[in-house]
Amino acid sequence: RRVHGETCRGCCNTCYYTVPTMRQVKTKVTLMLYDLVSQQNSMCGLYHTGVEIQGVEYSFAYGAGVYECSPGSAPDARLKERIVMGETEMSRSDIQRAIDTLRREFHGTAYDLITKNCNHFSNALCKKILNKSIPSYINRMAWWGSWVSCLIPE
Repeated sequence: RRVHGETCRGCCNTCYYTVPTMRQVKTKVTLMLYDLVSQQNSMCGLYHTGVEIQGVEYSFAYGAGVYECSPGSAPDARLKERIVMGETEMSRSDIQRAIDTLRREFHGTAYDLITKNCNHFSNALCKKILNKSIPSYINRMAWWGSWVSCLIPE
């Protein structure tokens, strides 16, 4: 076997030299879970969520649309739990593109307590960057509400 030297691009099976590959940096993705009211039963509570990525929390609210805040500081809510959803190898720019895509769908006037709330946004963002859904109990009240939405005044 011959050695091509440092310019080898892996074009053949005869080189001893291996081209170094860039190590992918993994970014932790954390779901920030907030209580909206004091509650005992965590399986059917009223929750607000945001997704923390690289030290910034992203969430969704009526009027504001998708917004950013410091992790754990959502207004009018008490941080209950940080749930590590996983790690992504997406680049910072790819993550930003995913968020910007969701901004078009989750604009301020699109908010609906039953069909498009902060938990729907958090779920969509986690699916986009991790291909993973948030725990189902978090948005259970909205799901139940969708079954009786015809009884809820507009």
